[in-house]
Amino acid sequence: MPARTYTAQAQIDAPPAAVWATLVDLPGHRRWDPFTSMIRSRLVPGAAVWMLVWLGGVPVPQLQWVRRTTAPTELVWGMRLGPLLWAERVQSIRPDGLGGSVYTTADTIGGWLQPVVDRLCGRALEDGFGALVAGLRREAEQRASTPRPAPRPPGG
Repeated sequence: MPARTYTAQAQIDAPPAAVWATLVDLPGHRRWDPFTSMIRSRLVPGAAVWMLVWLGGVPVPQLQWVRRTTAPTELVWGMRLGPLLWAERVQSIRPDGLGGSVYTTADTIGGWLQPVVDRLCGRALEDGFGALVAGLRREAEQRASTPRPAPRPPGG
């Protein structure tokens, strides 16, 4: 059965914990992620991941399942329809050695229907993942650079 991996990567000027916090803030995706405007999940292994993904300007609902989470370095979910179609998305965050991070998303799609998915949606998937990493970079960098208010002294 053929498989294809769609990959996008970004250098992010924010520490891995800030990138992770942005990534797992699921309601926040609608603000910065033009590819996946809605995600709902508890993000624990076995939990459902409900998404609304935009493919070529068309909203496509998806249901996948969390496979593993390793904060703040990896989030994996996927789906399987027997031999017809399967997908696994691995999102990883690693330190870049300079105080920032490298975020990578790799979505592997396989099964008998993979050539059809590639023909109908391949370009939209590539564009969508590119837009997602650009949005994540902007949002995580903004969050990391936003000064936090100083704690108030007791009684003040």
